[in-house]
Amino acid sequence: LGQSRVTCAGEDHSGALDCGVALPSPPAAYRVHGGRCRTADVGPNLNEDRDMHIAVVGTGYVGLVAGACLAETGNDVICCDIDQEKIDRLNRGEIPIYEPGLEPLVERNLEAGRLTFTTDVAAAVRASGIIFIAVGTPPVLAVAKTIGQNLDGEGPEKIVITKSTVPVGTANKVREAIRRESNRPFHVCSNPEFLKEGAAVQDFMKPDR
Repeated sequence: LGQSRVTCAGEDHSGALDCGVALPSPPAAYRVHGGRCRTADVGPNLNEDRDMHIAVVGTGYVGLVAGACLAETGNDVICCDIDQEKIDRLNRGEIPIYEPGLEPLVERNLEAGRLTFTTDVAAAVRASGIIFIAVGTPPVLAVAKTIGQNLDGEGPEKIVITKSTVPVGTANKVREAIRRESNRPFHVCSNPEFLKEGAAVQDFMKPDR
């Protein structure tokens, strides 16, 4: 996943990524290979790795920087937002905010096909193994409901990560909102927003903690 650290919210897991992200094991272990996050089933097929796809819901300051930086580290990232005009601009490489170093990251990863923008949140959730919630505080639970409605079928547990600025206890509310919509196993983690304006790309790629 790159350099950003994620801690599990209220779960007891023993597995961990080389990059410092605490994730579940078993039944799915997560490892980093050459800058790309991959999943591997625990058991006979341990060596049959699959590329990890990441969805970032929300393309504001935090979501856009996180999505671009995750793509820059080699992950396949889908950034989604309900604002069609903003998504159209982003797909043309037009950045709605000024942040040093962000525009070339977006342009480079759009061209490489590692970064895409869409208004189809449901499709992004279904296509991704890790889902970041990076919207404003009030819509967090609405996004969690949408995630739950699209956790269909079988497969490895998905990881839902709240990156929005939220009060203590929100992880439990996110978990409950998803469980009301789906019986598929999943995990909720927290990756608090720590980016400074004017140094967000640097903060994400080389965090001080």
